[in-house]
Amino acid sequence: MKRLIISLMLTLGISSVAMALSGHHGKHLDWDKLNLTETQQERIQALREDYREQFQILRKQDTDKLEKKQKMLVLRNNMIAEMQQVLTLEQRQEASTMMLEKTEKRINKRLSRLASKLALTSEQQASIQVFLSAKLAEIKDPLLAASIPTFYDRQRMFDQLDKAMPSILSSDQLAQWQQIKTKREKHNY
Repeated sequence: MKRLIISLMLTLGISSVAMALSGHHGKHLDWDKLNLTETQQERIQALREDYREQFQILRKQDTDKLEKKQKMLVLRNNMIAEMQQVLTLEQRQEASTMMLEKTEKRINKRLSRLASKLALTSEQQASIQVFLSAKLAEIKDPLLAASIPTFYDRQRMFDQLDKAMPSILSSDQLAQWQQIKTKREKHNY
């Protein structure tokens, strides 16, 4: 169930930029396709190592989960910004295009999981697909411009999906959806 909520948030595309560029310290992006120079490769590797250490320190801190999550997102955004500075405009655009393609694949994969978990009808699947496609379209231009989504952007989009669910789901499915959300909230806070 936790995976479902995470999947939905990622499906929205907001965190895809962070995950593709910086997830596991930048390993999810196919750097070979960007034709980095040796200098760029060295700088990216140095950034990965530096931020890996910073993430490890932050993970070990004994702080509130929400505060830690927000600090992690700020750190991730800082890392993305620094990595973007290493890339040329063309490389940033290529990276953004790759991230959009991955996001679209995630949408289909996660929608399939959601359909299974909530026993969605084909009409419900189509409604959610339309919603998610519209959200992806909203972020496409900023992604292609290498803009970094924030924690609040992601939360806003998740809230919009949550508001749309009552018009899509049956009462039983909505009850399951609420349980999933409640468990996820307890996990986050």
